[in-house]
Amino acid sequence: MQRTYRSGDVIEKTRFWFRGKGAPRGPRRAKTEERHQERNDRSAVRKAARLLNVNFREGILVKLGMDEEHYAELEKLCGGDRDAMAAEYRHRVNLFLLRWKRAAKKRGEEIGHYWGAVCDKDHKGRPTRIHAHLVIQRGEYAELEKLWGHGKGLGWDPLSSRPDRTELAAYVMKQAARIGTGVRILASRGMEQPIVTEELLEDNKEIRLPAGAVECERSAYSPDAAQYVRYIRRKREEKQAALRSGRTEKGGQG
Repeated sequence: MQRTYRSGDVIEKTRFWFRGKGAPRGPRRAKTEERHQERNDRSAVRKAARLLNVNFREGILVKLGMDEEHYAELEKLCGGDRDAMAAEYRHRVNLFLLRWKRAAKKRGEEIGHYWGAVCDKDHKGRPTRIHAHLVIQRGEYAELEKLWGHGKGLGWDPLSSRPDRTELAAYVMKQAARIGTGVRILASRGMEQPIVTEELLEDNKEIRLPAGAVECERSAYSPDAAQYVRYIRRKREEKQAALRSGRTEKGGQG
């Protein structure tokens, strides 16, 4: 079986096989808690990256922080409990988004899609001040700083047009706080989803990439194990240019 995810210009292929009836089982591996969590984290990053690849080919990474006065007020309100502080922080981010939506509606506009999380760690997973990261499609710094209103300027990082947002997804997810039963993502409704297709295969040969594709990630190949590969497909304009160039060269020969 091969499952393909198409997220804009980024393609992921997962190829796995089903053990036939009567076929011997392979050696059983103990699933440790750590390995299980790593697999869940990897899956969460890939799911997030697919949404970002489809909906945020460009955009802005915004960091919502607080100055000392507002952060001290938050700590006092929650009795210094970091879980309670993260939940309250999420509530305030939602209020900020609501204010932004109302302001945009008055102008007859929409804010576009957003995705992010409340965070209590830095990008290396070390505990730090609670903050939030949001990836937005568009926005004006001055307006959003005023609407946030917690005494500290926004972190503001315009994103270049790049097809694969996996590193960005990993960056935010690494910092995300666990609120309640787990990480709770801040995301707008109605985002475009990746296109998922499946096909049955007769064997488990190594996945080969189409001509001109750029490989981003690949798992080690083994005939009796699942495969994973992520790549950036060759753009249609590049294919057409290559075809035109080939015709020109052939036409000029002789």
